[in-house]
Amino acid sequence: MPYEQYTTDDFLLDDRFVAYCRGSDPDAVAFWANWQRQAPASLPAFREAERMYALLSGQKSPVDA
Repeated sequence: MPYEQYTTDDFLLDDRFVAYCRGSDPDAVAFWANWQRQAPASLPAFREAERMYALLSGQKSPVDA
């Protein structure tokens, strides 16, 4: 499926997207940075996937015990 048709869930399930979010693969980071500059129609879903990844991966404020 082309990335332009991806939903938020599709991004979250994509290994290349996860590598981008983690910053673990320079090629993935470069790919997604370039892809975003093209302003595709699915950019809102991409942004939501970035937000959800941050929340789900523990990148949030700690909760007091």
